[in-house]
Amino acid sequence: MFGGTMQNKKNRARLAAAFALFLIAMLATAGATRGATPCRQDADSVILEVVPPDRIVAVGSTFTVQIVLEAGAHEIIGAQLFLDFDPAYLQVVELKDGNQLTDILLKSFDNALGQINYAPARLFGPPPSGTFELLTIEFQATNLTVGTPLTFVRTRQLSGGGTMDMKIVSHDGAQLPVITRDGRVIIANATPTPSPEPTCVSTCTPVWHRLRLPL
Repeated sequence: MFGGTMQNKKNRARLAAAFALFLIAMLATAGATRGATPCRQDADSVILEVVPPDRIVAVGSTFTVQIVLEAGAHEIIGAQLFLDFDPAYLQVVELKDGNQLTDILLKSFDNALGQINYAPARLFGPPPSGTFELLTIEFQATNLTVGTPLTFVRTRQLSGGGTMDMKIVSHDGAQLPVITRDGRVIIANATPTPSPEPTCVSTCTPVWHRLRLPL
């Protein structure tokens, strides 16, 4: 009994490792898989967007934006995305995983270059569809600006040479065409909250004066 249980666990572990390697190879290969796995037509595009698209925040504050995927009826098993920001105005505090593609193959940020790299996947269980959050990014606003962009990058140049491409992969291994919607952050001076003015309630106290009348 225990031998069979241990064997099942080993088999599941091997399957998970093999599937992870498959997804890594499929997501990390830049352009080599395009001939073997052609993109679907534009009618089958998915949308990758920054939510909310515009934020107004105070300088020195921390805030979050979400990276959301609108997949429609497509069942998604993997994604690979790259986002650029201006490190003169924004710094990443934390990257928080979404709750649908929970097996993380790549997760990094560089506050000197202003880059975020992220590749989540779904190794087991039913793949998600519809609209769902891939990633939450917590930023700190460091300098005033009338608007600094959060921009999706189609191809990331690697420091060691080579490139990696943005990809959204469906359950059948097809690479889906992606429409991107960038974001923008406006960083303003913090506005002090005015203190409420005290409400004065006046109380009228009658004053009686004595009058002296001549006799």
